[in-house]
Amino acid sequence: MMKGFARFICIIAVMALSLFLVSNLGYPENYSKGYTDSLKSAFVDERNIFSQAEVDEINERVREVSAKTKLNIYISASSRAFYSEDATRIYADDEYDRIFGEDTDGLYYFMDFAGKSDSYDYLSLSGRACLQFADSFQHIVDSTGDHLPYSYQIQQNGLETYKDQIADAINYFLSMISTYSDGNREVNYVHTEVGKYIFRRGGDLYVTYSKPPFIRMKILLIGEIAGLIVGLIIYLSTKSTYKFKSKTDPSLYVDKSDIHFYTRTDAFLRTHTSRHAISTDSGGGGGRTGGGGGHSFSGGHTGGGHHR
Repeated sequence: MMKGFARFICIIAVMALSLFLVSNLGYPENYSKGYTDSLKSAFVDERNIFSQAEVDEINERVREVSAKTKLNIYISASSRAFYSEDATRIYADDEYDRIFGEDTDGLYYFMDFAGKSDSYDYLSLSGRACLQFADSFQHIVDSTGDHLPYSYQIQQNGLETYKDQIADAINYFLSMISTYSDGNREVNYVHTEVGKYIFRRGGDLYVTYSKPPFIRMKILLIGEIAGLIVGLIIYLSTKSTYKFKSKTDPSLYVDKSDIHFYTRTDAFLRTHTSRHAISTDSGGGGGRTGGGGGHSFSGGHTGGGHHR
């Protein structure tokens, strides 16, 4: 009874030690680059909807929210039209990385004013913004899109007619970013398309290709519990099938006069060694050059779009 209890305690101790070691394993490179300042945050008017004075006024508001939230913010009133949602998403992700750098904290809001049918706006998130807006980005892009004119209205009446409406939509978007950027709305982690995990550990933001420690602990714990249950089932099943008795000395059943020992030796005759040349490729292993699906950069992003 005591031996069984001791074994059980040892198993529990090993499981606890395993969980502790996994939770404290080191990480590969942390790609997070954080936020520097609001100087690069901007609104760009590719369709010349506003006067320069009006653009400057909007930019002042953009940089004010950027400084308050510690997020890079880029809003584009774009004249570009893309053939698919994926192409729009890739463009927004790559433009953010080009302007602010990969895995920095911020967002890129693409507003489609190309004048084609079925405009598609997209909000791309990077770094800390992925955690802060994980549960709200779709609401933000949908509700802001509802403040913007539909593509057929732009085709019929032109953008100038809706200048004030567009300005109000931009202010609404910035107010939503300011509201939803508090730390109380952060999720535990996100897993981006390029395979990067974004999470916090000890208050610090991590962007890595490794799973968060609590995910690895959960996987290990489930595996250990499953193994323990399976082992217990096998033990109980075997115990109920066979009656275990104390060990018997096998020498009691053998006549010692009939035991003879023989010695065998092996003679080593010769060796033969063959050599084969292995050709080596002069090129190195494939490196990560993009995020997949046509990306030019490898920054981790999440986000969502809205048709209007």
